[in-house]
Amino acid sequence: MCGPRESHELDEDKCRVQFQHKYSCTKYVSIDFLRIETNKHIIIMVAELDFHTYSQVSESWERVRRVKGYREKIGARVFLKFFTRVPEAMSVFGLEGDAIDCVHNDSFLSHARRFVSMFEKAVDMLGPEIDMLTDIMVDLGKKHIQYGVKKEYFPHMGIALIDALRDVDTHFDRETELCWKKVYTALATDMSIGQTE
Repeated sequence: MCGPRESHELDEDKCRVQFQHKYSCTKYVSIDFLRIETNKHIIIMVAELDFHTYSQVSESWERVRRVKGYREKIGARVFLKFFTRVPEAMSVFGLEGDAIDCVHNDSFLSHARRFVSMFEKAVDMLGPEIDMLTDIMVDLGKKHIQYGVKKEYFPHMGIALIDALRDVDTHFDRETELCWKKVYTALATDMSIGQTE
């Protein structure tokens, strides 16, 4: 099982991680996506992911990359699922109307491809460049707040991403899902730090 090296129980329905920024943030920021129940707070940040977790995610991503047109397929699925969950977020991306109607919109597809490209770069940095990835995600969080992206969107985007990956990765199992949740939570955690600084 991936994650912290201590025993824990995982509630997959409503998950929450509370973390403390290792640099200067003294407030806990809550991401309602992955809750780990222990007697103490578990700090999950990108730089603290273990090898097993990010290797499982990297293997899963390699399977996804083999799918023809994967950037558009994953991206469109993620945003369609995300906008279905959070329709008010469509305006942040310059879209209006029904989420299903936007699937063939050039702006929608452009956002979808950019999201997957950005996410792909993050997955590729897991491991050898993981420390640099933390800084990049914090900066990305700062930029996204300027666009009107709220940290409250992150859990919904995570659920949409996991659902889309489950649709495309032919070997997506429980362990793969848990590892993806940890990686996504760590990335979102670092981004949310950028939104609270």
